[in-house]
Amino acid sequence: MDNNGNQNWSHLAWAVGGLIAGSWLARNEIEESKKSRAELEHPDAAEEVYDEIGELLDDWEPDTDCETEEDYTQDLADYLVANTEWEVEIYPNTPEGKPDILIGDLIALELKVNPSKNERNRCIGQCAG
Repeated sequence: MDNNGNQNWSHLAWAVGGLIAGSWLARNEIEESKKSRAELEHPDAAEEVYDEIGELLDDWEPDTDCETEEDYTQDLADYLVANTEWEVEIYPNTPEGKPDILIGDLIALELKVNPSKNERNRCIGQCAG
């Protein structure tokens, strides 16, 4: 209570405000930790390549002759080379590993054909790296 006998709620307002600010900061830290090296170092270029390549992936229809993961990888790489000006590399060695396709040193693609559960989990790990 203050000197006039009224309850003082300002300490609760500060506590709630601190909780909200802390929650916001924690959420932002989590979002930052989920970003790839490319997103952190070159956010504008990463967004540009993600948008362009995302649209191309939506439109890509693999050749009916594709049977193996290597066939699909080569078909997709050829399609990307023909439809974008970004550098497209197949099976490049990178500090993070060897993705199937690397685009502009900003986005890595891993292709799996009829993956088992272990292969899906490995793919997720490769993409996260």
